[in-house]
Amino acid sequence: MDFTVRRPQEVIGRYGRVLDYMARAELEVERNVRELDVLMPEPPELDQYFYRQVWGPQELQHGLILDQLQAELGLPKSAPNVSTVPLKLRVLGGIAHLAAIQDVVRMLYYLTGMTTERSAVLAYQHLYEGLLSMGEDAIAVTAVAPIRRQEPGHYAYYQMSARELWARLTPWQQWLTRRLRSISFAPVGANSPQELRQVGEMMLAFDIRRRGEIDEFARSVARSEAG
Repeated sequence: MDFTVRRPQEVIGRYGRVLDYMARAELEVERNVRELDVLMPEPPELDQYFYRQVWGPQELQHGLILDQLQAELGLPKSAPNVSTVPLKLRVLGGIAHLAAIQDVVRMLYYLTGMTTERSAVLAYQHLYEGLLSMGEDAIAVTAVAPIRRQEPGHYAYYQMSARELWARLTPWQQWLTRRLRSISFAPVGANSPQELRQVGEMMLAFDIRRRGEIDEFARSVARSEAG
């Protein structure tokens, strides 16, 4: 992996805050795995294998790569929250022992995974293209591109799992899933006003400014669940 940066100050000026947000979101996978253990006390063996042995380690590696890039640029490393599981998730996990609720929770897990991975694909594509346009081929090709290539595989797992489970849910479970999804959706890694601002800063850095561009970005993410 080549962390050579030709114009570090330009990269910092354009993507410094973006790298901090993306690294933090990836590194918080350690907490996300804990959250899944709380939310799904009896997960299917394949799901547990996926999030513990595939998704978790790969996302952690993505975060470490981005954190190393920050260090190479002279920026402080990210400060992810890797331990605090929110109360609302612990409460939901408390009733998830009921099989019917567990299926709803699993469906929310798949849907959240789909939109998260779709957002990641779009973000890494913008970052990759932006770095290339700045002449920063080394980090674009050897650091960002490999991360970008792994995200669609995660999305495919969530999509296949969601389609299979949705067909087995009862009408009331489907209603409850839609209801909970509508009130719980948030961009990945944005659990506070400050973190939400980082999402806005990322979109500005990717030159997603006009209303039409913002709407198209949102539609691209939302289509993942519609599919």
